[in-house]
Amino acid sequence: MTRLVSRREILKGSLAVGAGLSVGFTFPRRGRAQTPGVFAPNQWLRIDRDGVVTITNSVPEMGQGSLTTTPMIIADELDAKLDSVKVEQAQANPTLYKNPVTGSQSYGGSRGVRDHFDMWRKAAASAREMLKQAAANEWGVPVESVETEEGVVIHRPSGRRLPYGQLVDKAQALPVPQNPKLKTPDQYKYIGKVVKRRDTPDKVTGRGIYGIDVQVPGMLVGSIERCPVFGGKVQSFDASATKAIKGVKDVVQVSNGIAVVADNFWTAVQGRRALKVTWDEGPTAQVSSAGITREYEAASKQPGQVARNDGDAEKVLAAGGKVYEAIYQVPYLEHACMEPMNATAQVSRDTCVIWAPTQNPGGTQATAVRITGLPPEKVIVNTTLLGGGFGRRGEVDFIVDAVETAKAVGAPVKVMWTREDDITHGFYRPATYNLFRATLGANGMPEAWSTRVVGPGILIQKGRAQAGTIDPAAVEAVRNMPYDIPNLRIEWNSSSRASSTSSRTRRARIPSSTAGRSSVNRLVTRRFSSWWRSAPTGARRCRPARAAASPSSSRTEATPPPWRRCRRRPTARSR
Repeated sequence: MTRLVSRREILKGSLAVGAGLSVGFTFPRRGRAQTPGVFAPNQWLRIDRDGVVTITNSVPEMGQGSLTTTPMIIADELDAKLDSVKVEQAQANPTLYKNPVTGSQSYGGSRGVRDHFDMWRKAAASAREMLKQAAANEWGVPVESVETEEGVVIHRPSGRRLPYGQLVDKAQALPVPQNPKLKTPDQYKYIGKVVKRRDTPDKVTGRGIYGIDVQVPGMLVGSIERCPVFGGKVQSFDASATKAIKGVKDVVQVSNGIAVVADNFWTAVQGRRALKVTWDEGPTAQVSSAGITREYEAASKQPGQVARNDGDAEKVLAAGGKVYEAIYQVPYLEHACMEPMNATAQVSRDTCVIWAPTQNPGGTQATAVRITGLPPEKVIVNTTLLGGGFGRRGEVDFIVDAVETAKAVGAPVKVMWTREDDITHGFYRPATYNLFRATLGANGMPEAWSTRVVGPGILIQKGRAQAGTIDPAAVEAVRNMPYDIPNLRIEWNSSSRASSTSSRTRRARIPSSTAGRSSVNRLVTRRFSSWWRSAPTGARRCRPARAAASPSSSRTEATPPPWRRCRRRPTARSR
């Protein structure tokens, strides 16, 4: 039996967010739920009397296509015409728009569709059932006898049809079904199909608004001079030369350095160059890449925490056979988003409004609450298009810049980073040092494999994994390798010696993945080289992958080649 939840229950908040309501959505926004002539069964969609369907997209558009995929999923289950659906970007409201898996209104790791798919489908299917019930009530027929197609409810036995827009008032009065019937894959019109990206026209014509494009009446532009050493602080500064530059409006100290606020970006940057700052560079002033490498190398000689231990790799490696060894070093890597970090903020006594290309609307709101002392409902976060994210824009350092600066000068301020700021003050994928050892069996396949990874743990640094344990992100790719190796040992030696590090979306595993794949390539090369030297001459001829062996071929089962297709040497065109 399908349980129905009344709108009053939802609006009163008697159901805990994310629990008790298995359709996966929470109560509708009160303003819209109370609007006459608007059917808003949940926070994800609404339909007005003209039949216009508006879908709220909670996942920031950073090039991955969320402005297209979200309406595809919802429109499919709702049975709405995709081309006529409007999409609006959700503001910060973790209660309404939190990720159902992570519990936060923050997006990374390519989790948008994966985590919201079922919830969005159920939210739309629930609305569709309510519209069908409203039509069935109007016609006095069983709801099982009606169906929907592209914005219309149909009763085929009588030929009657009612557009969604004519049913909004009656549907609005109905209880919300908790377990709506979902479409089967063969009924999909949009999901899994090729559709045109909704955001492409605005992006190629320049109509799309990125954070860097935001304009606010009375807005000033800020640029921040930062300590050249991570963790350093301002000891003292002299802004007299800066303030003498025409167009410079103010110079204020903020958490991340000295903010120069001016009429435009160029003037703000010129003001930065005129600053005289004395820095307290702190304990990391003498840290260098060479020093980090030496520390990593020393750590690689010490046993680490065991992340995986199949068989007895150390025993096999010590048995006297040929051991292949290699060291793979992966450097720090900046996200290098095409759009440098930026955010615009306007802070008054009663409100704070932020415009930002952020992957973390919830964290942006929480940061502004902390800085301004305002309650969350007084902090409005408008998420713009993102010119690249990769996890970098899940951080809030550039949000802190804008809110603190705007609060200090008492005017709306857009704080923009230069490309140099972006490269030298980012949150980097960590550097690692990977010690690899392996041996091949008599059949030429890997018999034992050992990898010791040295590097920092991103999740531990972020408080998302317990200190003293193995950081899953640090060993993910090499620990979860898909190869069948009977004796496998993976160790991790943590290193706190790092500048600020932050996950590149799904790329925190790149260091271990790079080492793992390189190791496999090394073993394959060794195996092929060994076979090439020992195989009869006729067996060395390359053959197409599906070609049958020639009767005259001297190749036998005793000397099979590792692969049957030769890779052609790269040319200038193929590189």
